[in-house]
Amino acid sequence: MPFNYCHSCGGKLPDRAKYCPECGILLENEAVEYSDEEPVLLSTLIPRLLDAFENIAVRDFFKMMTAVKLIALDHRSIMNTD
Repeated sequence: MPFNYCHSCGGKLPDRAKYCPECGILLENEAVEYSDEEPVLLSTLIPRLLDAFENIAVRDFFKMMTAVKLIALDHRSIMNTD
């Protein structure tokens, strides 16, 4: 059975609720979404996204440094061809 979830805090809402029992936000004029899955809150999603981007940034940094090292070694071998 689908549940109603608060758009503000993600708490489960009883049928015909006018206020969220978790955060107290007024729901009267809000469209309530129905879903079989619990909502993903930004407060939990943002840290996971930041971790993912940090890991990508670290990987890309090491790839870039490896490329710089290879270019430097190649440049050194070209300069030492006396």
